Amino acid sequence: MSLPGWWRTACPGRRTELSTALLEVMQRYLSQFQLLSEIQGLRSSFAIDWRPAQRLLLYLKSAALVCHLEVEEGYPSTGRARLVSVQRNGQAVNTSGLKQWVVLIDCWHGNPGGATGPRSNPASLWTQV
Repeated sequence: MSLPGWWRTACPGRRTELSTALLEVMQRYLSQFQLLSEIQGLRSSFAIDWRPAQRLLLYLKSAALVCHLEVEEGYPSTGRARLVSVQRNGQAVNTSGLKQWVVLIDCWHGNPGGATGPRSNPASLWTQV
């Protein structure tokens, strides 16, 4: 009897476990491949640093502004990416309130003041922690 035939006859439950484990490994490999492909594509257009051990992507918006994004296990199919923190000049930016977020996003898009008119110093609205 050949080894595959012997395996089917002697260990039918093990074969199912092996198939499940192999499928999981393949799914993780595909997910990792998709993540690394996306990061490589981003590197060609943006100043980023990928820290795989922490699953952390650092985006250097400017010399003074750095965003930290956490990439969950399983991204992009089951995990997600989320903004963990923003640092301006090495200090954490307070993003605990809606106003801080709106001002930050408004400044990122180069439109301080938006429809309400220009602010004299939108960065002063960021409370550093």
